[in-house]
Amino acid sequence: MTEYVAGVLVGEMDSGEKAEASADTMKKCPKCLAIGTDGNKLIGVYMMPAEDSWSLDFPEIFPESNSHVIPIPNLVHPAALNVKPSASPPCGEDCGKCPLREKYGCRD
Repeated sequence: MTEYVAGVLVGEMDSGEKAEASADTMKKCPKCLAIGTDGNKLIGVYMMPAEDSWSLDFPEIFPESNSHVIPIPNLVHPAALNVKPSASPPCGEDCGKCPLREKYGCRD
């Protein structure tokens, strides 16, 4: 059985418009359970298989992001995700040349 991890990403953007644009892009991410804004803050709840838990290190990987993650150490619900890999990221990003793909073995 696959083990899952989750966390809440809170990021402060330059403006409310940038936060809304980021939320609109990230809403397509299969790891995103919920996303929204509060003024210039972007708030998202993410869940992924434990082998992809590096994604929760977003603030350390991208220190310029002005964000932090609140981990959810005891995930009660949902117990699993119904996510199918895709040929390209649903958010529309071009991850083909991203150094994190090789470093972390991430998939689309």
